[in-house]
Amino acid sequence: MELLVLSTPRPPTSLEDPLWNGASVASVSQYHPKSSDHRPNVSCRVLYDADALYLRFDVEEDKYIVARNTKPNSPVYQDSCVEFFFAPASGYYINIETNAVGASLVQLHTRPREGECVSDESVEAISRSASLLRGRPAEPLALEGPTSWRVGLTIPIALVAALAGDLGLDAPAPAPGVAWSGNFYKCGDAVADADGASKAHWGAWSAIGDKLDFHQPDHFGKLVFSARSVPKVFG
Repeated sequence: MELLVLSTPRPPTSLEDPLWNGASVASVSQYHPKSSDHRPNVSCRVLYDADALYLRFDVEEDKYIVARNTKPNSPVYQDSCVEFFFAPASGYYINIETNAVGASLVQLHTRPREGECVSDESVEAISRSASLLRGRPAEPLALEGPTSWRVGLTIPIALVAALAGDLGLDAPAPAPGVAWSGNFYKCGDAVADADGASKAHWGAWSAIGDKLDFHQPDHFGKLVFSARSVPKVFG
């Protein structure tokens, strides 16, 4: 899998900013066979500039939207959650997992599943927005009806470089011709219906194979940063 990521003339100002209409789109549609019949329609739009990587996840769910966790580095993967795993260079990768109310878990790994959570301060350096909050502070929620929701992330390039620097490694900044590897996911490890029946699901942009594990850098796709910018009609 390969995604061509366009540059943006300015940071998106909201989840509804027209800039997103010109962004590259990754479809998160490869659901693992162990998933329940709850398989939401999910995509992620991606843009970049010299300062940050910008993502917007769009999720359409029939029902069973759950967000119990609201603190940094809490187990948001148990909730209705979207995830971005990426490796700017070999030797490490970073995962950012964010639930439907914008709470995030961020980890730095040198080997699959052999990483640690970054500091709460580093988590908070990643700007997050969630459509279900509607300006309110993050609080637990559970929704049964059909719902569309969005999550936006602004990932500072300086933060990525600092985390890599902690390992003594480089983090090539997004620029024309630079490529990172990565994957986009949708999950809900502990999502259930009103009767307690499991609605767990695990979806990916780049298929993860038979093993039910998102921590597989060998299955990451390629994110190629383009010299092209978002068309002016959107900017």
